[in-house]
Amino acid sequence: MTSTSEHDDMTDRDLLAAEYVLGTLELAERTAAETMIKRDPGFADLVRAWENRLADLNEDYEAAPAPNLMPQIEARLFAQQPKPRRRWLPALLSFGATTAAAIAVIVFLAMTPAKPTLTAELSADASPLRYTAALTGNELT
Repeated sequence: MTSTSEHDDMTDRDLLAAEYVLGTLELAERTAAETMIKRDPGFADLVRAWENRLADLNEDYEAAPAPNLMPQIEARLFAQQPKPRRRWLPALLSFGATTAAAIAVIVFLAMTPAKPTLTAELSADASPLRYTAALTGNELT
């Protein structure tokens, strides 16, 4: 804050109001000045008077649009995990292994006889006579 020895014609309150309007106060002093504006109508009048005195300076400058910081804030607060890259090699390998297994099963089934042969044998211990019956598909021998 500016000292009163530099500006003898201004009071401390007047200097505080001017520095508040100019935006040169540190955070603690600015917070104290905002509290004074709310509680002290005389200080609020000083601030309004400085705003009116310095308002002509605003005509030389165009209003600058405020940056839209919300997406950046949300991105920092709620960072999303990057999507994992799709790995095609494991998928292709598993597809190839499944296909090879299916082909092996088909070949194995093609090599085995489609109709099993059922055999029954009838004999006695003391007799050389034997009876054998075989059933293959619909044929009985």
